[in-house]
Amino acid sequence: MYKTVKTILLLYLFWLLLFLCGRVFFILHQYNFELPANALKILFAGLRLDWSSISYLVLFPALLIVFNLFVAYRLVEKIFYFLHYLLVPLVLTLTISNIVLYKSWNTLLNAKALLYALQPTEMIASLTTKQLISLLLILFIAALLFVKLFRTIIRWEELSFHSSTISKAVFSFVVLATVATGIRGGLQELPINESVAIFSDNQIQNDIATNNIWYLGNSIMKSGFESANPYNELNTDEATKIVEQLYARDTAVSRIINTNSTPNIVLLLLESWTADIIEPLDGLKNITPFFTSLADSGLLFTEIYATGRRTDQALPSLISGFPSQPDRSIMRYTDKIRKLPSITNELSAKGYSSSFYYGGNLAFNNMHTFLLTAGFDKITGIEAFANNQVNSKWGAHDEYVLMKQATDLSSQKKPFFSMLLTLTSHEPFEIPTAPKFVGKNDSALFINAVNYSDQSLRKYFAFAKTQPWYTNTLFVLIADHGHLLPLNREYYDPRSRKIPLLFYGNLLKQEFKGRKDTTIGNQNDITTTLLNQLGIYSKQFVWSNDLLNPSANHFAYINADKYFCWKWNNGYYRYNSESRKVEEDAFLTNQDKNEIQKGVAYRQKLLDTFIAY
Repeated sequence: MYKTVKTILLLYLFWLLLFLCGRVFFILHQYNFELPANALKILFAGLRLDWSSISYLVLFPALLIVFNLFVAYRLVEKIFYFLHYLLVPLVLTLTISNIVLYKSWNTLLNAKALLYALQPTEMIASLTTKQLISLLLILFIAALLFVKLFRTIIRWEELSFHSSTISKAVFSFVVLATVATGIRGGLQELPINESVAIFSDNQIQNDIATNNIWYLGNSIMKSGFESANPYNELNTDEATKIVEQLYARDTAVSRIINTNSTPNIVLLLLESWTADIIEPLDGLKNITPFFTSLADSGLLFTEIYATGRRTDQALPSLISGFPSQPDRSIMRYTDKIRKLPSITNELSAKGYSSSFYYGGNLAFNNMHTFLLTAGFDKITGIEAFANNQVNSKWGAHDEYVLMKQATDLSSQKKPFFSMLLTLTSHEPFEIPTAPKFVGKNDSALFINAVNYSDQSLRKYFAFAKTQPWYTNTLFVLIADHGHLLPLNREYYDPRSRKIPLLFYGNLLKQEFKGRKDTTIGNQNDITTTLLNQLGIYSKQFVWSNDLLNPSANHFAYINADKYFCWKWNNGYYRYNSESRKVEEDAFLTNQDKNEIQKGVAYRQKLLDTFIAY
């Protein structure tokens, strides 16, 4: 019995060593090999989650051990080792991938992030070639070392003992009960959750302390809200009434365009353009000087927020007026996107032609299916560009995509609605020109990529102004989502989601040129705002406000998976949907109970709608 107990304990210690090594690597990678003062706290704060994770990993092997006590089959031994030959590389792959991708994604691997693994070529595009090679090399070496360690310390011949059947039964019960207790995290009233690893005001340190395998598994189990809404807090009728009141408005519109004809609409979606790099939005200076010059003669909104953190959340928000959902993107659900309205179809009914331009792979995240369903007549992707233009991991650089659109619009049927998504300012921030700003850290790479995109916009507008379609075109420039860079914002900081929105063009009325509008809103408000400017009052976009309607209720919903932020005229707060309470931290100002209820009702009704689609 002693040797069997010893071997089971060694199995626990093996996995604990693997998790601790992963956490050391996480710390070193995140802090560029400079250990923070509280490195030991980061290392050991998540031990209870480690215990729970290890118990999950040990459960099936423990069942094999118990089975072997009563019926000793050679096949059981082979299954035991084969299982660990699969588990060890799998856990290492998830652990190391989580560490490397954290700097780009700014969140631990969760259910939504795991979906990207289904398209690994797009996922690894966030890495440089050097990073990718290093990742594969580290993974290979780590797998060899830990498999070797496992074979050295875990000896199957010690996993048995000779005793009575009753003794074996009692022993088996104790082993399985101990493992079950470990899975639960102890004998306390409620099962363990990730809050036990939280020890710091620094979210990054808390994320490092959190066992990523436990977090991923928990996220997967809680993300299955296709049939059940985990965010039901209010009576359904009450939540519905609150949301309906939020969107109660008349058709009063502030007309910003001056035209008797039907204008063309060009929507430029700027990858990762956070407000922090826009000088007139109180961002850093000289990074986007051309955008600033456009703002000087355009209508700039100063309080617009992205509802999500990824492009696949932005597209349904902008095209269908549908906000992002926690842990999911509706764009990936073909059956659901067929039930979404789209601005493209609304404009098509009024005689508009439509086009969409992107320099990358349109298959990514079901994008092509979504765009087709949304009604775009022409969809252009990476295949339209020459090999010498496709010199980025994500695809063609911005200047080529922008010029492709500008050239094609001359032959597109008028009036047109054309949308373009840039990509050069996506990780790993590769640019085809010499960098303007000195430095090789992530912030420097990011601002150089954004500056390149800004210069590409300069060339684009210089050419567009020579085209006959230019004078009758309204340009809308908006970001797909914000970014933690270049100021290294916290993931849950609403300021990391603040984005530019600019209306620009000859059609703009003189009184709106060079004006700033402080109306609070989201990307999903673009659909109703644009359609109302054209006199198309569609009621299909129930999740979209008119930013230019003075009678509307203006607010911003910012999804951050288990959290959401809610911003209104008097302040904002961050809400934890799992603990169901506002978190008292630096993000909370001017707390208001009615506003909290509005945010809770909004998320609940949004998920109900997602499920119903």
